[in-house]
Parts: sequence; C-alpha cells; structure tokens
Amino acid sequence: EYSDAEAQLKLALDDIERAYGSQHPKLATVAYNLGAAQYEARKLDHAKASWERSRAILEVNFGATDLRLNDVTSALASVAMSEGRDAEARDEFEAILRRLDAADQGQTYEAALAHSNLSMAARHLGEVEVALAHARSSVEIMQRVRPLTHPEVGIARQGLARALAAAGRVDEALREAQRAVVIVDAALPEDHPVREEAAETLRDLSADR
Repeated sequence: EYSDAEAQLKLALDDIERAYGSQHPKLATVAYNLGAAQYEARKLDHAKASWERSRAILEVNFGATDLRLNDVTSALASVAMSEGRDAEARDEFEAILRRLDAADQGQTYEAALAHSNLSMAARHLGEVEVALAHARSSVEIMQRVRPLTHPEVGIARQGLARALAAAGRVDEALREAQRAVVIVDAALPEDHPVREEAAETLRDLSADR
C-alpha cells in the first residue's frame, strides 16, 4: 500500500515540477505527503530527505518563521527522535514554539504538544528541570484548550508524571500518573493503547516507590 502511494507521489512531484518549477508551494505539500508515506514504510532516510525538501520550499516561499513550516518541522523532529538524535529533535520542537510565540499562539493546542515533545526530548538528554518545566506547561495549556476530562489532558499528565519521576520526585509523579489513569480510563475504550501506556507508567512508578 505504502509503496503504491510513494510511487504515485513521486510521479506527482515530477509533474508539478515540470509544470511550475522546482520551488512552487504545491511541491512542498506533495513532498510532505511523500515523506509521510516513506516514514510509514520505515524508510527514514528517504522520509527525512522529502521533508527537508518540503521545508526548504516553504522557507523560500513564506520565510522561516511562517507557521506552515510547523508540520514538517514536527515530522523531522519525529525522525530525529526515532533515531536517537534527541538534541536535534529538541531544536526542531523549540523552533515550533518560537514560531507559535511569534504569532501569539503560544497558548494553543499545538503549543501544548510542542511542550510535551520538548519535555520528552529533554528527559532523554538528562535535562530533568527543563523536561519538568515543559511538562508543566503542556498540562497547563492543554487544560485550557481541552476539557479537564479529555484524554489529551490525561496524556499530558502522564508526561508530567514521567518528568517528575526523572527529577526524583516519585510521590508527586505517582499522583500525576494516577490522575492520568483516571482520565484516560473514563474517556477511552478498554483496549485503547493510551490506556495501557498510562497503566504501565503507573505500574512502573508504583514499583519504584
């Protein structure tokens, strides 16, 4: 399925480039979709190249601070995280937050996700206080843009629990993990993977107490 999608998207890229040139914004969209197909097929080097091309075209047309760059920036950060390049991923997520702040969108759902991802990258880098600050920001923003019982609030609290645990604050981490479980258990089907993740975090923290 993904190989068919990849082949079709490559043809579309060629057609658009012949018709409009190598820097047309339509190319950025197709290159982004091509990268997504390659990422799903676990062709990470190809996905990265496609997404870098998409970003370069967007920068040429709209500038490096345009919010349209955030999706592809997040995609490139995902590749970096999956390959253990946490410092690079952190830099990409920080770029997303800078764009959002510049556009007065630092308190949006997208900003909450960026803080959550930055917290994860910082934990992997051993920057526990940075991780904790971003995790708290993620929860605070998510609670403003989603109902308190929304599963994404539970996911944000789960991230805060992990950051607290990394900072050695196990009792606080356990309380946050318990809150996360209550929220996602009430909001999601029994077999949902987010529920299992939250339960696993709670089990791990309970074992460490």
